[in-house]
Amino acid sequence: MAEYRAVAFLDILGFKDLISKNSADKVAKKYIRVIDSIKAFNKDLLPDSQEPSLFSSQAKDKKWCITKIFSDSVILTAHDDKEESCLRLLIYVWRL
Repeated sequence: MAEYRAVAFLDILGFKDLISKNSADKVAKKYIRVIDSIKAFNKDLLPDSQEPSLFSSQAKDKKWCITKIFSDSVILTAHDDKEESCLRLLIYVWRL
């Protein structure tokens, strides 16, 4: 049986232009900073807060979605086919 999940594909516009106009070192530093930000951002909104989580079943260390990054593209995938997982993915894309 096929498993269905929500998927978001994000492409960094202007990446080719950025590479052609800047040194490899400058591009690499910026690229690493952006990728680290994307990975760090994939968490609960207020991880240290005493306030309830946006999602009642969400553990504090649970990622919003599965993240795969290659070149100038980011693929985000919901954990499963549940409505809450799709909503987490949508909110994460909106936050990015």
